[in-house]
Amino acid sequence: MLMPMIGARGVNVQQLQHDSGCRIDVQKAHDMAPGATMRAITITHREPERRAMAEQLVRQKYSEYSPEKHG
Repeated sequence: MLMPMIGARGVNVQQLQHDSGCRIDVQKAHDMAPGATMRAITITHREPERRAMAEQLVRQKYSEYSPEKHG
């Protein structure tokens, strides 16, 4: 369910980066361990408050695309 959250060409991730001021990296599918179903998301910024804000935005965006809403 992560791909719709990322958006076409990463547009949603780019918007999250813009809104939070953080760098947000999503693990590529080919970098995942065999059988893994979850991708790592890395949030980078020198200020902890910004990282916390970005985490909240990511969680909010993920909840918009959660299986419970679309299953």
